[in-house]
Amino acid sequence: MNRHPAGWRPEVLGALTADERAAVEAATGEMGTKPDAVKLGWLRLRTKESWTKQRYAATVGSALAKLRKIAAERGT
Repeated sequence: MNRHPAGWRPEVLGALTADERAAVEAATGEMGTKPDAVKLGWLRLRTKESWTKQRYAATVGSALAKLRKIAAERGT
């Protein structure tokens, strides 16, 4: 099986928008322990757009909801 380095399959990540993928990446892994200001700065560098804490929280929430739905459909 071809897996993304973080353990996610490409077809699962493909269900997320670019913003959702970036927000999930910032919320998990090494960035998960950093302060929100660092995450927002990283997101700004990554996406070339301005991020607020509210936008970040909403985007992470929608991405995780999509991932939960995909996992439930696959039975994992």
